[in-house]
Amino acid sequence: MKNFITLLLAFFGLFFSATTFLVAGGPVDLVIFSYNRPMQLYALLESCNKNIANINQVHLIYRTSSPSYEAGYKKVFQHFPNLIRHHQSSTPKNDFQPFVLESVFSKSSQAPFVMFAVDDMIMSGGVDLAHCVKALEETNAYAFFLRLGKNIDQCYMTNTSTPVPKGKNLKDDLFFWKFAKSKGDWNYPHSVDMTIYRKKEIHHFLTTVAYTTPNFLEGYWSNQKNHGPCGICYKRSKVVNIPLNLVNAWSNRNLNAYQPADLLRMFQSGLKIDISKYQGLKNRAPHIEQIPTFIPMG
Repeated sequence: MKNFITLLLAFFGLFFSATTFLVAGGPVDLVIFSYNRPMQLYALLESCNKNIANINQVHLIYRTSSPSYEAGYKKVFQHFPNLIRHHQSSTPKNDFQPFVLESVFSKSSQAPFVMFAVDDMIMSGGVDLAHCVKALEETNAYAFFLRLGKNIDQCYMTNTSTPVPKGKNLKDDLFFWKFAKSKGDWNYPHSVDMTIYRKKEIHHFLTTVAYTTPNFLEGYWSNQKNHGPCGICYKRSKVVNIPLNLVNAWSNRNLNAYQPADLLRMFQSGLKIDISKYQGLKNRAPHIEQIPTFIPMG
């Protein structure tokens, strides 16, 4: 009996290993955008694997500027083989929107909800997406925001104060508020930073507006006024963005701490970001200036 229990524990330890991304048939699909950032993507996937329950399909829309970065992504894929991959071509502006539509409205997915993510995000707390969806439906909120919580009172990108709005504390550690009476990230309904949406409610925008990059997608989306009046989140945010560098022409505020090529060399040498440093993080903005700790991948 003792040997049987040992084998059983070993089996479950392997099954829930951070090197195998689970597709559990949950109510929410995840679509990730990545460009020349295999190190950060690995950290995001590892943190999702550790912290998210009831996720469904996980799609990756990614592009690379050289074979070296492609080799870095292949290393990521070895650890997360169930990731559904969409590799952009040498003309990425032509295939970005088709890949978004293919991912969100995948014919092989029955999930009625979706959330997007950029590759430099890391989960900082555990979430059950089935619980998020249940709360979303019961409150009839427009979206569920994993990057917001009552700990968020600053906007990193604009470097401004964004007080927690007057809202309603709900059971199960939830917070409900109105966009119109809020500032900054609290009045930003459309985001590609881990916000859960009903696919049917974003279908019209995704299929009728032209966009060629994640930045343009969110930029055009943020101008849309046809959304519900309220949002919902946990009382403490569950994900954080670590803006280490830029990989595009946009002038978003960032740390400028590492060049993508430097992180690639570190990743190929066997190092990864220590995601444990972000568990239970007490951040005041969705983005934080914090240099990661790098540890052996093991």
